[in-house]
Amino acid sequence: MLLQHGLPYWRQFEEQAPSFLSVFGLGAYTSLVLTIAAEVGASLLMIAGFFTRAASLLFAFTMAVAFVVVHGASFQGEQSGELAFLYFVGAAALIIMGPGRFSWDCHKTA
Repeated sequence: MLLQHGLPYWRQFEEQAPSFLSVFGLGAYTSLVLTIAAEVGASLLMIAGFFTRAASLLFAFTMAVAFVVVHGASFQGEQSGELAFLYFVGAAALIIMGPGRFSWDCHKTA
C-alpha cells in the first residue's frame, strides 16, 4: 500500500487534490490528506511495529471507506474493491491480534 498508493498520492498531491473523491463532506483536499496519512503514515508505523493497533485502526477505516464508498463494495468488475477488502482484513487482524513480539510495541511495554 505504501509503495503502490501512498507515495504516488504524496508525490502527485497537487495533481490529485482537485479530482480526489470527497468523502463524508470533508472536501477533496482533506480526504486526500487523510488518505495519505493512512497509506503512508499508518503503513510506516505498522511496518515498524510502533503504535500498531492505532495505526491499523486508521488504516482499516481508510480501506473500509475505499471498499464501500469508492469501489461500491464490489468484488468483481472494473472497479473491484477486492484489494481494499484484503488490506482491510489484514489491518483488522492486526487490531485483534496485536503487533507480535518482534515489534517496538512489545518492547516498550516490557
